[in-house]
Amino acid sequence: MTSRACSNVDANNVLSVSRSFAEFVCRLRYEDLSEKVRTAAYSAIADTIGVILAARDEPVSICVQRHARGEQGQSTVLGTDIKTSAAVAALANGAMAHAHDYDDSNYSMLGHASSPVLPAILALADELPISGEEFILGYILGVEIESKLGLMATFVHNARGWHTTSTLGTFGATAACARVMGLDVETTAHALSIAASLACGIRQNFGSMTKPLHAGIAAKNGVTAAKLAQVGVTASPAAIEGEEGFLDLFNAPGDVDIEGILNMLGDPFEVELIVPKQYSCCALAHPALDILLGEENEIRPSHQEVKEIRCETSIHALNLMRYHAPRDDLEARFSIEYCLAAAYLDRELGPAQFAPGQLDRSDIKDLMSRVSVVLHPDQDTKEKFEKLYVKGEAVTHLTITYTSGEVFKGEAAVAKGDPSMPLSIDEIRKKFENCVSPHIRSNAGHQIWESIFSIPAMDRVVPATIFGKI
Repeated sequence: MTSRACSNVDANNVLSVSRSFAEFVCRLRYEDLSEKVRTAAYSAIADTIGVILAARDEPVSICVQRHARGEQGQSTVLGTDIKTSAAVAALANGAMAHAHDYDDSNYSMLGHASSPVLPAILALADELPISGEEFILGYILGVEIESKLGLMATFVHNARGWHTTSTLGTFGATAACARVMGLDVETTAHALSIAASLACGIRQNFGSMTKPLHAGIAAKNGVTAAKLAQVGVTASPAAIEGEEGFLDLFNAPGDVDIEGILNMLGDPFEVELIVPKQYSCCALAHPALDILLGEENEIRPSHQEVKEIRCETSIHALNLMRYHAPRDDLEARFSIEYCLAAAYLDRELGPAQFAPGQLDRSDIKDLMSRVSVVLHPDQDTKEKFEKLYVKGEAVTHLTITYTSGEVFKGEAAVAKGDPSMPLSIDEIRKKFENCVSPHIRSNAGHQIWESIFSIPAMDRVVPATIFGKI
């Protein structure tokens, strides 16, 4: 089956991707999930709640909160007293989840997995009686659908400049909402096909407030698509795979093993492959940051003794991390020079390194002038990079040369948090506590963490009482 498969879809929608996804979304049961899958979901939800609360006071967060106050509803903007409509709450919480670029990612979708999905079902949980088990199922299914669709979309979709967190995240949020709303297979299929006409998000907006807004837009789209389908709006069964459908227009004409990928649903569950972030910046800088901050380089000379920090990386990394002289914190998160300089000086790279005034630090500016970022000759075209990336061999090389003549070298293809070297639950909890403690009352972080891991036992998930206690 190819991306131009409209002629292969019969009157019963047998080979419709939307319907195939819908059947999986509707039939999965909580008891079908292994304990490993469940635990992966709990920790990813906790991590996402943490980064939402950490970003509560960011400029983009304040903007979406102001927007949310203009619409009445029952849904909570986390960490605030704002009640608004489900769609706008999803928008606000999604933008906050992505505001620090500290939210998790997934290789299958080449984007952020949780920030479009979790805010969508959190928004609905204030409107609808959603049990704990259904909430967890909705989240897992949302991540599954957006990620498997990512495999269908291939690298071409990403390489064309689409922001997958928004484009693919729209489908994930829709699947999650359809599940927690109890939609049947036919209605869920229509919702996913409606999502195909809502998908959006361009990379030119990276380094601006609209980049985090993309996650919120995807979450809002999910709520909207599911609610439209619920009231009877229909869509083409071939909206994803058909000629002039999503894959055809957003990807490129060509062979895609759609049936093979559909057979991979739940095998493995993509929630198990989620990559939590250690650093509050674009993930493409993380291998270099791991080298810089690793144990092998734990004891290092003063920054004044650094002659050069040289980072050899891929054309993909340089395309995304395009700001060599960032003007604000949003651009700094997409500046390898800034990230490496700040991390060398502070021995960490969290939200604090992007706080107001950080870009004006003379020591960071000084060290940035000695950071060189160059294309690695094995990854200087998209084709070369993709061939290495799929094999896990797209290596970042870091060389630090000191005025003494000493040289430190390291290389890494992936960063810690990758499924091959996952963060421990204790490390994720430490990040969570660091994220929430400045923004909530004493001991509330512990209560929120425990509540998240107790979600399956809840008769109803109520975000305002579980996550909103500050």
